[in-house]
Amino acid sequence: MSDKKAVFFDADGTICDMEKGVPDSAVESIKKLVANGHQAWLCTGRSRAFVSRYLEEVPFTGIISACGATIEKDGKRLYNNERTPEVAKLSVEILRKYGLIPVMEGADYMYYDKDEYTTDVNWYTDL
Repeated sequence: MSDKKAVFFDADGTICDMEKGVPDSAVESIKKLVANGHQAWLCTGRSRAFVSRYLEEVPFTGIISACGATIEKDGKRLYNNERTPEVAKLSVEILRKYGLIPVMEGADYMYYDKDEYTTDVNWYTDL
């Protein structure tokens, strides 16, 4: 039986701060963990497209993003669960029908209508 472990780290508010990034102490600890033969995984609800560069620079074994929709190990994408174009179109139609502004996040890009999506819109008041 192996005594090697896989350790999973959340991003926001756990190993990083949106404004400050990842503390050097966290990076050093993860380096030691990996050097000792363990696996260090970033496990985040963020879509892969929004895993910040400062998180990519941490020597993680792999990244599980979008709540498990995308999985990468050693820099290679192993799994990516995307909606079909038909499901994406229907989702946008339903969201718009109820006055919501759709934003679709993928592994590589975020999709939205730039004319429709602004921070000035108070989109929840009519619900």
